[in-house]
Amino acid sequence: MMKLSHALLLVLLLSFAAQPVHAFNDSDVTATSNINQPEATAPELSITADQIKTALTSWVAAIESGSSTAVTPLYADNAILLPTLSSKILTTPEGRKEYFDKFTAQKNLKAELIQAVVRVYGDVAIASGLYNFSFLEHGKTVTIPARFSFVYIKAENGNLMIVEHHSSKLPK
Repeated sequence: MMKLSHALLLVLLLSFAAQPVHAFNDSDVTATSNINQPEATAPELSITADQIKTALTSWVAAIESGSSTAVTPLYADNAILLPTLSSKILTTPEGRKEYFDKFTAQKNLKAELIQAVVRVYGDVAIASGLYNFSFLEHGKTVTIPARFSFVYIKAENGNLMIVEHHSSKLPK
């Protein structure tokens, strides 16, 4: 586990300034580059902005399914979750399942992706942005605007896995 953490940090540090930045919102994917070079000369990326948009959309659908068993497989076994509605740092599959059991049980739970910025570093991608959660509580709709950061890796089997997820309520 330590080797993966060190390798991930090294990949991020070494490739930070050399990779294009991809930005999109929930209705439009636009790839942009912050490097003054033609896109054709940029290195081929193992993960694409479209794959991350699909991963985020899959996460939203899993949340809205009302079942933690739809959400938890999207996370690597050693993933870290800093959840929206808990002050705990969740580092185990059991901890994440317990949190999502409660979170996805909210009546009429909806998640709306508002905006996301994606940065891709080979087999690692970071998606940060804004989303809203809404659900019924005592017959009234509660809306929680929040911000997020997801770190994805491409696993050996080719699947994208969440290895880090931070979500917090937006300050008022």
